[in-house]
Amino acid sequence: RLNRIGMIRTSALNARAVLQAGHKLLVFPGGDRESLRPFARRKEVVHPGSDAVARMALAFDAPLVPLVSAGGHESFVVLSDGAAVARALGLPRRFHVNVMPTALALPWGLVWGPGLGLPYLPLPAKVTAEVGEAIAPAAWRAAGAEALTDHVFGAMQSTLDRLYAERRWPVVG
Repeated sequence: RLNRIGMIRTSALNARAVLQAGHKLLVFPGGDRESLRPFARRKEVVHPGSDAVARMALAFDAPLVPLVSAGGHESFVVLSDGAAVARALGLPRRFHVNVMPTALALPWGLVWGPGLGLPYLPLPAKVTAEVGEAIAPAAWRAAGAEALTDHVFGAMQSTLDRLYAERRWPVVG
């Protein structure tokens, strides 16, 4: 069931229901770890440490279509993801929150954790996105979900490397 803003909570049960109904599913397997990774790691694709998406793709023969963007992490500067703080506070277990980042954001300056919910002025950044070729899971059935996951994230990292290599200027592209 969709919530008020058109999303479903991440779970195998919800994903299965969407795919069984014949709908498409957009998944962000890196979640908050990916979207709030430190500026110093902006050129890295964050591997989720799970092959759940690949297992679901194999179960439903649903193609995986990588979507990669470069530049979004340059619109505000995350200094630290605060993953250790989030773990110490028990946030992953209680609230499915894996990071408690510290960032620089205009006009507030240094913001931490819940302060990231405040509106901020993004830095000028060129964002380039690319939709990759669909990866058919059937070809990976024998190799398994872990190999498929590694292949997908390897392809995404190669794309991100290329997108950054094509940029003429740091940050503003």
